[in-house]
Amino acid sequence: MRERIYTEPFQYAINEIKVVSFAINEPLVDTTNTKSIRANFNYSLSFDAEKGIVNFSLKTSFFYDDLTIDQPIAFIEVENHFFIENLKNKVDGKDVILPDAFWLTILGMSITHSRALFAHYIGSTVLHGKLIPIVNPVDVAKAFFPQIDFTAIGKPPSKPPVKQKTLKKKKGL
Repeated sequence: MRERIYTEPFQYAINEIKVVSFAINEPLVDTTNTKSIRANFNYSLSFDAEKGIVNFSLKTSFFYDDLTIDQPIAFIEVENHFFIENLKNKVDGKDVILPDAFWLTILGMSITHSRALFAHYIGSTVLHGKLIPIVNPVDVAKAFFPQIDFTAIGKPPSKPPVKQKTLKKKKGL
């Protein structure tokens, strides 16, 4: 695996958030409020290096925990567009080379956006008042990005960053 140490600071911002699709399968909804709901996630990732945009699209499907129904009772797909300054300088072939913590950050923001928009969209439906599951973004990130060691995020690197020069002591000073 290629070394993933990233030392250069970069700036990013949320450029756009939009709902791509939303649906509720009303005949499947338990109106007795006795069943708990779980969330399943799928994502797609694309980027436009010239425009500096990373598009992280997250589809969240909601199922009953008891597994009596194998179809989702509802889903929402939200596109999260992030602007990254000088993205074209961070592209290596078909890969975007950014800090591991960045991927966790955009996933966490995307989950939050999806959850908030889902809560808004179900406001006047049969799902109003249902408890929407809260998930740990690190657990989802481990499934989406198995090549990243999320336990190392926030800890100092075990060896100096690739571009860092080691200064040698001069004698006589």
